[in-house]
Amino acid sequence: MSKIIYTKPTFCRKAISTLSSLSIAFTISNAAPLSQEEWSQDFNACVFNKDHKMCQRLINNGLQSLDECTKTTCNDNGLIYQNAGFQAKAITFFKRAIDLDDNRAYYNLGLLYHKEIGNIQQAKKFYELALQKKHNGARLNLGTLYYEQKDFSNALKHFEIVCEKSSGEAKMLACHNLGVMYDNGEGTLQDYRKSHQYYKISCDMGYGYACNNLGVLYANGLGTKQNLHTAKELYGKACNLVCNKGCANYKALNQRKF
Repeated sequence: MSKIIYTKPTFCRKAISTLSSLSIAFTISNAAPLSQEEWSQDFNACVFNKDHKMCQRLINNGLQSLDECTKTTCNDNGLIYQNAGFQAKAITFFKRAIDLDDNRAYYNLGLLYHKEIGNIQQAKKFYELALQKKHNGARLNLGTLYYEQKDFSNALKHFEIVCEKSSGEAKMLACHNLGVMYDNGEGTLQDYRKSHQYYKISCDMGYGYACNNLGVLYANGLGTKQNLHTAKELYGKACNLVCNKGCANYKALNQRKF
């Protein structure tokens, strides 16, 4: 993606954001030795921390087969196999979950095809099916998929819907993405005022990269009156929200005695 060049010190943008979290529901899918607490801890480590050892431990402990698993446990088993590196097996469990009317599996399949396998057509297919089931994360990621294919018009449309009508993390990331697109003039005329508007929404919701980008606008007087003190405050907030660029930009302004 093209990046705007700013006056020194230069400030980098973060690319369009994707919702990477999976749709899950904790349910013990076996009758094996692990306690419910142990199983839940291992499941968290496997799915959220990508701990392959914990995934393998769950598999070794015994998971229900395709014929045995329920609407919920088929989806969860798919997540375990996916994070253990068994993509083909994960797909079979997600598809079984879909057969049992677990709508979360549409989204999880889309995410697997999009981010791990790289099959864009299959990713689009399952995101669209998840979208029919009112999954806003699917709309956000579908927008990201269009953006990656440089179909900026469709990307903008999906991000706008999520930013305006959704809530939570999906809204936060979609509004940030709109800020990036208006900032760069992608799929629309470049408009720093709108970029400022959308970055602020995302920043207020706690997204560090949006706070950093909003600080860049204030530092350079883009879409707003130049205000280096406000920029520094935003960089500090971005840094506190674990955005390394925000930390670097805060330090740069601090060295200039702002």
